Amino acid sequence: MNRKPEIERSILAQIGKPLKLSKPVINQSGFTIVEIIAVLLILGVLASVAIPRYINLHANATENAIDYVIAELNGRENLTWAEVKISAAGYTDDATLQDKVNYNLGSDYRWIDLPMETGGTVEFRGIAYTINRSRSTDTQQGIWSQ
Repeated sequence: MNRKPEIERSILAQIGKPLKLSKPVINQSGFTIVEIIAVLLILGVLASVAIPRYINLHANATENAIDYVIAELNGRENLTWAEVKISAAGYTDDATLQDKVNYNLGSDYRWIDLPMETGGTVEFRGIAYTINRSRSTDTQQGIWSQ
C-alpha cells in the first residue's frame, strides 16, 4: 500500500483552509518594548556619567600621589627639625638640617633634581612635578608645597 497519495491529498485539502490559532495565553510574562527601551535609556545615562569619572580616576590618583609626597616631606622635615632643635648642638642653619632629612620616597618616585634648599623636581609614573620648599629657621621648619 502506498500512502503517499493520501497524505498529499490531505495536505492539499488543508492548504485552502484558514489556519486555526490556538487559544491566546492570558498570563503572558515578559517585558514590553517600552520597558526595554526605558531600561536602555537609564543604562545609557548612567554610563555617560560613570565613564568620564572612571577616566579621570588615573589623573586624580596621580595628583593625590604628589599631595602625599608633599605631606610626607613636610612630616620628615618637621621631625628632623625637632630632633635638631632638641639636640646638644641645636639648630645651626638650613643646609645642615636639610642634609639630615631622608628624601627616599620609595620605588615609585624618583628625584630628577635632587632636593635643594628651595625645592626640587620629583617624578611619579613618568610625570615630573616641581615642588618648592621654604627655608627653615630657628623658629620654624622648612615647608614643602607645589
